[in-house]
Amino acid sequence: MQINSRASYEEFAVLNFIDIKFIVPFNLIVSVFGENFEGIENVIERLVKEGYVKEYEKSYSITELGKGRVKLIRREFVNGLTSEERQLLKNVGSILGDLSYFLQYTITKFQLKADSQKDIINSIEEVHNQVTLALKSLLPLLPHYKMYLDRLKESLAKIKNGNTLFIVNEPNSYYYVFYELHADIKNFVSEIE
Repeated sequence: MQINSRASYEEFAVLNFIDIKFIVPFNLIVSVFGENFEGIENVIERLVKEGYVKEYEKSYSITELGKGRVKLIRREFVNGLTSEERQLLKNVGSILGDLSYFLQYTITKFQLKADSQKDIINSIEEVHNQVTLALKSLLPLLPHYKMYLDRLKESLAKIKNGNTLFIVNEPNSYYYVFYELHADIKNFVSEIE
């Protein structure tokens, strides 16, 4: 991803994540980015110092200045895409839109205990396979999407090992990570349209 010289890729990824989540506890930021970015604390500190995010009781929220900044970075990125790359981004957004309905249906069946745990897991695994296939084509353009793939894979592994809290109840549950990813792609697609 081409980010102008005033913003590092790490700063964009963290700012983008906080924009999607609205308010994010520090420990969630570290669990999401800690392995991928060295000095995550320094990145957050710079964002606070520049006025893009504010801290409140060990959590971070995006400021209006930060919202404008992340939107500008997205727009600059989209403007640098070829028409084929823009179409690819829109296609993946459409695929995730369709998958979101299926995932929501699956989650509802899980919450109502309207299907067996095995069938729920199989449905989530089917969504996962389609998400993985769709995102692989976008990784060269948007490498921070690997973070979502890793988190989805980890959630699915925990679900398959019997930890059903990772279906919908945990901050890193399959449901929440999928919807963060979907919101992220929708934010980029909105800059195309």
